Amino acid sequence: MKLNQQQVIEIVGVSAVVISLAFVGLQLYLDRQVVIASQYSERSESMKSDIRMRLESESYMLYQTKLGEGSVRPEHWTEAQESLVESFNFTASEIVVFQADQQLYMYQFDNLYFQYKQGLLEPEDWIIYRNNLKTRMRNPIARAEFQSRYRTFASLVEIFPAIVEELDNE
Repeated sequence: MKLNQQQVIEIVGVSAVVISLAFVGLQLYLDRQVVIASQYSERSESMKSDIRMRLESESYMLYQTKLGEGSVRPEHWTEAQESLVESFNFTASEIVVFQADQQLYMYQFDNLYFQYKQGLLEPEDWIIYRNNLKTRMRNPIARAEFQSRYRTFASLVEIFPAIVEELDNE
């Protein structure tokens, strides 16, 4: 079967249209991933801003300190956390600040893991962030805080148990 010049031009034209549509589809997919990651990051930053604002509020810190001095602890607080805090002689205000620091880190790590899963973070960078979390988890109080709260972060549910297992096997 011999193709004439008109048929060859039509085949090339159709192929070009198909290829360009595939490219547009890929670009739309990638743009959507970036927008989703950006929104996720903005929500994380908003939550972190709220935590920082509370830490800067004298009345909030006084309230939390009074609660802590009266042995009122958050719902997620465990006996392990209480014994660790007592062994380190933390004051009530130090507990509030420590918890806030852990929350800030959890939001940050959650966002980084989400970006990594979306392909927006280089694997080499992800390994560095993951190792930073492992280092933080070597602190028994930080580890207890993470273990009591990580289930509130969707991405941490996926990764945190594996990190704890790695630490336990070291």
